Amino acid sequence: MKLGIISDTHGYLPTAVFRIFKEVDGILHAGDIGNMNIINELEILAPVYAISGNIDTQPIVSQFSHTLITEFDALTFYLIHHIISEKFVRYELFRKKIKPHVVVYGHTHIPEVSTHNEILFINPGSVSKPKKSKEGSVMVLDLTVRPLAPQLIYLS
Repeated sequence: MKLGIISDTHGYLPTAVFRIFKEVDGILHAGDIGNMNIINELEILAPVYAISGNIDTQPIVSQFSHTLITEFDALTFYLIHHIISEKFVRYELFRKKIKPHVVVYGHTHIPEVSTHNEILFINPGSVSKPKKSKEGSVMVLDLTVRPLAPQLIYLS
């Protein structure tokens, strides 16, 4: 199973995303969607699991919560748009009695992959307004490969 990971579209979905996500089985959107057309277009490719971000308004905020817990191939994923720090997220997860394998987040517009206390943290960057790069980015995560290693793909 392969997952497409995207964030911070801000109402803009480059055509390269359709080529990159052509073979994915599901898409995780970590917020700042921008408008519902983004979700509708992504759903043509695969089921979309999304959360709202700080720029999202109605109808997005009424349809998508600020966090989401979901499972794929016996792995628990926690989606949240903005994290202050991995330490804060670990505290929040502990408080909620959640032990995910993967935390997917966005907000910074900077791609990042890190591991803390055996939890994989993934930020795919932004397709619409990248920082520290001229190109937007997404990630693809193949759940059959261990250890999990998200593939960062720039939209060129």
